[in-house]
Amino acid sequence: MGFYSGTPLGCMLDNWMAFRSQADYGTVLCKDDLIKFCKIEWPTFGVEWPNGGTLKLEIVQAVHGIVTRDGHWDQNPYIDIWQDLVANSPPWLQKCRQKTFRMLMAHVPIEKPSAPVKKPCQPPVIPQTPDYVIPPPLYPSPSASVYPSLRDLDRREGTDRPPPIKAKEASPEQTSIPVPTEDGDGVYQFTRSRTGGERTVIYVPFATSDLYNWKQQNPPFSEDPASLMAIFEMLITAHNPTWGDVQVALNVLLTADERRMVLAKAREWVTQTYAHATVTEVLPEKDPHWSHNEVGVKEHQRYATAIVQDMKRCIRKTPNWAKLYNIRQEKKENPAAFYECLCDTCRKYTVLDPGDQNGKRVLIPLFIGQSYDDIRKKLQKVEGVSGKNIEELLEIALKVYDRRDEEERKKGARALAMALRKGNEKIEQQNIASEYVYTGDRGKCAICRQEGHWKNECPNRNTIRQGRVWFPLLTLYR
Repeated sequence: MGFYSGTPLGCMLDNWMAFRSQADYGTVLCKDDLIKFCKIEWPTFGVEWPNGGTLKLEIVQAVHGIVTRDGHWDQNPYIDIWQDLVANSPPWLQKCRQKTFRMLMAHVPIEKPSAPVKKPCQPPVIPQTPDYVIPPPLYPSPSASVYPSLRDLDRREGTDRPPPIKAKEASPEQTSIPVPTEDGDGVYQFTRSRTGGERTVIYVPFATSDLYNWKQQNPPFSEDPASLMAIFEMLITAHNPTWGDVQVALNVLLTADERRMVLAKAREWVTQTYAHATVTEVLPEKDPHWSHNEVGVKEHQRYATAIVQDMKRCIRKTPNWAKLYNIRQEKKENPAAFYECLCDTCRKYTVLDPGDQNGKRVLIPLFIGQSYDDIRKKLQKVEGVSGKNIEELLEIALKVYDRRDEEERKKGARALAMALRKGNEKIEQQNIASEYVYTGDRGKCAICRQEGHWKNECPNRNTIRQGRVWFPLLTLYR
């Protein structure tokens, strides 16, 4: 796991066997799920969880409380084991702590002792020239280059070289250099870096045309909240929206009733989550004019996170289980598409989440019982089908679905062979009947020439047929 080396997440992945054996929750733990929760889900909870994970017990406990309270049961085993490991700190985790500390210390520059300053000779008196510092332009023209040419640098080095004595040091404000960064819309944002490490970010608002496109392409929030929640989560991760940006997104994507419902639930969530902050501080009704520096960015992110967290719990639908039980798989419908249809219906008309364990316990029997006939019969014959997960059942169903065309071809070939066999038997019977000629003796068998039975009832029929006995053609009655 070289991508996460030196982070708490990388430590957990490197010691995955110890992490997985810490507790048994009756489910199979997966590395990909831990990476997804640590890098995508938990940073959105608003408790300052870093992407690489953390070993601070107070942050881990805050995430554990949110996961437990909000019912994220698929995330509960991972954060529960994480909290247990941080609280008890086994030997391999202590080694990870030391390794992380050494890696951090390796990046700290060590100041070398300065060489002793020799007392210079008395230089000639030279009139001091004032320092000339060119102020950096905030927005360069399109035709001009952002960075100076080498010729200009050489000219500046020749003219701005300080005199040997009484050199006036430039202030941090004068030595600022504009560093261009480009956002997703192709708009340059200039951050002015200073020698002290502080950066001033110039805010560029994003266009609202995408919001109207998303509104046209997705159903209303009251019917299907999952799609719009995914859009809001993407805005927080990719664009770092401000208070005004979130207001624009709410006004475009939600109706007035939906906005009131979301904000009401957000106030309840803030009251339960932040003990040392008021609702007005986290969810201001008017523009708080937060700055765009690091402190202000955290306030914007906390506000946006509160909105998204309560969009997930503000919709409380009346369950309509009939919609779920009325779905039947068509003959030519792919099993994966049929299961996805069950999941979508479960999200729209029930309170279950198809991704967690409770939702899968409900959907797996429905998938087996409501599949097409041949798939249903095959799944019902599988030994221990109740203990298999949905991935294994989909694999079996896909095999039956793929072999369906081959079975139909075999069935057609069998029907054709049976038809040909019946035709051959009929022709053979006609040939057998034509082998024997009526001799003119009425009331006698045409084969053995005896009375009392007909040729179809003759006991010597097969024997005579095998010997190919031919009777001469008798003359006509006189």
